[in-house]
Amino acid sequence: MNTQPAEAGGAPARNACPVPPPRGLIGVDFDGTLMRGGVVNPEDLAALKEAQSAGVPVIVATGRSHFAAEPSVADLGLKSPHASYDSAWIVTPTGERIRDLRIAPDIAREILRGCRDMDVAVRVFLPDRVVLTQDVQPDEVYFKYRPFEQVDPGIVDTLAEGPMQMVLVNLDDVRAFHKAFAGTRVEHELQWMLHGNDPETPHLWVLHVLNKGGKKGEGLAFLCDAWGIDPANTLTFGDGSNDVSMLQWSGSSVSFPWGSRLAQRAARTITELNDPHPIATWVRAWLKSDLAPLTESEAHAQVPRP
Repeated sequence: MNTQPAEAGGAPARNACPVPPPRGLIGVDFDGTLMRGGVVNPEDLAALKEAQSAGVPVIVATGRSHFAAEPSVADLGLKSPHASYDSAWIVTPTGERIRDLRIAPDIAREILRGCRDMDVAVRVFLPDRVVLTQDVQPDEVYFKYRPFEQVDPGIVDTLAEGPMQMVLVNLDDVRAFHKAFAGTRVEHELQWMLHGNDPETPHLWVLHVLNKGGKKGEGLAFLCDAWGIDPANTLTFGDGSNDVSMLQWSGSSVSFPWGSRLAQRAARTITELNDPHPIATWVRAWLKSDLAPLTESEAHAQVPRP
């Protein structure tokens, strides 16, 4: 099976997918789902590792960039690939990219030219660096000039490779972008994702522009196809609008009382508000049921509270 997609703008993946036992799959969002209040509940993490030991790969799927996702996922000690950029990138624990979907370079340059003409700042995410097209403003204090961050107004003329994503963080800039590019190929050929927040910036509204395949559901489907896993034997957890595709796609899906309305509508079940480790509750019940879909009452009957 060919597991090296070459969609527009994407470099071919370097290795075929590793093949875990194809029993099932768990997909779990990171911010607000696995990590809540800045911490990961030890019981939730222990249950995910139990699933791995039972032959079920656990895929952390996040909207974070790979710069922010990789160290956080490494700290979890999970042994499966993880997905960043909402699954436009999927990377193994050894660093091999098995999914690599990007914005085509010509469309990226078109965006950069238009934004330069409008005096709109763009963050361009490349494999080895994040480039800001304008000097840092007071509201860009999170841009700390880490080794991979730089300001380069000339990138519009020099960009040669497809970025993983392009990000606008100022609401006025987002409005200007929409006015300029709505109805053009920039809208038709790419995914525009407007989050209520962004874990990597302090801004309330951020526009992420990605390859159309950068959806968590498509990323998990890609892995299931590569590994021969029946999508019915999948369990997903998410709380945000960017989790909707995987919550709708999977055989079993769980959201939370604090989740967005879209996530709650997409999920088959909402956890109890007072469950201190809702992921553990569902993972253990799902494993005990032999990966069959469960209702909320069935989940708690399978794994009674202490």
